[in-house]
Amino acid sequence: MLDTTGSVIYTGNNLLMRLRRQMTIVHLAASTEEQQLLIERYLSDPKPVLWCGAFQSRAGEKPRETVARCYPALIGVRRQSYEALAHCALQVSALRDRSLDAPAFLKMIQDKTGNMR
Repeated sequence: MLDTTGSVIYTGNNLLMRLRRQMTIVHLAASTEEQQLLIERYLSDPKPVLWCGAFQSRAGEKPRETVARCYPALIGVRRQSYEALAHCALQVSALRDRSLDAPAFLKMIQDKTGNMR
């Protein structure tokens, strides 16, 4: 199992396709509410992010205003890329069950993909 950061999507198609051939890629899909929480967390405690052209400030706009406007768009573009790459998606809310252990998590993936690598 390999847990990557959100920026893994920028490593290039060759590496991404190689990972996809050798591993089962699972996209942890966030609901609209969960995405809003991620945005709020980022705005209150920003971390380094690869923007890849998504950060476009407007005249007279403060940096925080630009981040607040552009970060949701960045998340949306990344989500599309993750969905295209993944073998399956699991809803983040389904993973909140405290009784969920590693075998149950792997079974969720197997049920979605029909296999386990």
